[in-house]
Amino acid sequence: MKPTIHDWENPQIIGINKLPAHATGIPYADADAALRRDSASPWVRDLNGAWDFTLVANPDSVPEGFWNPEFDTDAWTSIPVPSN
Repeated sequence: MKPTIHDWENPQIIGINKLPAHATGIPYADADAALRRDSASPWVRDLNGAWDFTLVANPDSVPEGFWNPEFDTDAWTSIPVPSN
């Protein structure tokens, strides 16, 4: 019987559902806004802020449906993003 190797233990797998690398282009309404690097572009969403976070022991322990906006994260911790 062949042992089961989880995706996160397989060195051949470096990304699942991963988009190809690319340069970030920020769209602006006009050249003046681009020259000012105006961050108020309606086509840009800032992801900085407080994020709900929980740490699980392994990928098998991820709560089912956590990606759903209605998922209850009240017991999770709030962390600042970006952070390091």
